[in-house]
Amino acid sequence: MTHPAELSVMRCLAALRALAKPARAEPGKPFVPQVYFSWDAEQAQVALNVSDDPGALLAMSAVITGTPRWISLSIALGKAEFTLGEVLGLAMQAEGASVLAPFIRSRLGETTQDTGFGESLALGTETRTGVLLHKLTGGDPMVGQAQFHTLILPLPKHSFHLRLLDLRVFVLPAALGAEPDLPRLGSFAL
Repeated sequence: MTHPAELSVMRCLAALRALAKPARAEPGKPFVPQVYFSWDAEQAQVALNVSDDPGALLAMSAVITGTPRWISLSIALGKAEFTLGEVLGLAMQAEGASVLAPFIRSRLGETTQDTGFGESLALGTETRTGVLLHKLTGGDPMVGQAQFHTLILPLPKHSFHLRLLDLRVFVLPAALGAEPDLPRLGSFAL
């Protein structure tokens, strides 16, 4: 069965693919439903544009003056419950000279907490595909009860060009995320 977070992301990505481009982003204003850019407007001026690039989900260019504390792309995973042992995965195909360290922001009432993947995706000037996996543990804030979750893709804090060609979020059930037993030397005995 498809996890509700996967369905939410699929709807967001379909809307992005159908978006009339070029377009200019405004901080906090939905670009398409449940997808928005945000940045620190107090310490920087940001002009972020999405260009018409038929081969890309989003082709982004930003001219940044100053030093923002953050700049990010947010994609809603919606309200969902994640359970202990599930594996959260993110697959991305992109190009642009930067390193992306995505994370999930979970909100329950007024409380927000983040769950990181523990790794980053290093991109380059040529198209690269990367996969990040995170097995959910008891210490992860997104485990245990239904909350509203958002995938946050922190973007470079300096002027940049980034082509996001494709993106997938997937959830493997706890049973599939279980690590197999390691073979013992006795299993090789004749």
